[in-house]
Amino acid sequence: MQKDRIAKKDSGSGASLLSAAVAHLEIQALEQDLDYAVKEMRVLKYLLKTHQEKHEKAGLGAIVVTHRNTFFVCSDLQRLDMEGEKYIAISNQCPLFKSMRSKKKGEKFTHKDLTYHILDIY
Repeated sequence: MQKDRIAKKDSGSGASLLSAAVAHLEIQALEQDLDYAVKEMRVLKYLLKTHQEKHEKAGLGAIVVTHRNTFFVCSDLQRLDMEGEKYIAISNQCPLFKSMRSKKKGEKFTHKDLTYHILDIY
């Protein structure tokens, strides 16, 4: 009988430990999401301040027109439609941007075996 009570108590504390571990993992995930959101807000605030600057190379805030797509280097927003034009929004942290970083109008870059010709940057 005593063993049964001890076993129940141990299994109860095991469940409690498991519950605490799950809560801890959930908190860590939320902290990571919050960190990401804070970084994205910094990018968006920067873009707000610099949105009228002229860009001569691919960089944060630039629109990069290639023969394949038009990219807006900003935050991780996916696809944008503005005034009838389609833009693919890419983060300055993504591999595609890292391939085009600092390239100028007329230059080429390669990403995942595709070559992109930069037709214009603004």
